[in-house]
Amino acid sequence: MKRPLQPSSRLGWRAFWLGFATFFWGRLLLALLGPLVQGDGSRPIPIPLVLGVALEVVLTVAALIAGVLALKRGERSWFNLVGLALALTVGGFWLFIALGEVLLPH
Repeated sequence: MKRPLQPSSRLGWRAFWLGFATFFWGRLLLALLGPLVQGDGSRPIPIPLVLGVALEVVLTVAALIAGVLALKRGERSWFNLVGLALALTVGGFWLFIALGEVLLPH
């Protein structure tokens, strides 16, 4: 079975770019906002960190929805699968963190 390299539909391209944005831009934003979080520590919840995590979660959900819809419509390109894998990597990480907080709270 030979898979095409590039997606043939707009939904396939959206799934790839959303997965790419989830993985790279979300990490880049958290890296850039990291020094703002390490201020005096007087705030109980660092707002830049919460915004960065929220961006990653929203992009992850959007990329997963677009990727699954593209797969259901018959899009089997490598770019689509890579975008889906990037979104699953970030989503799996945050799911693992959330389950850890629920099952073993501090």
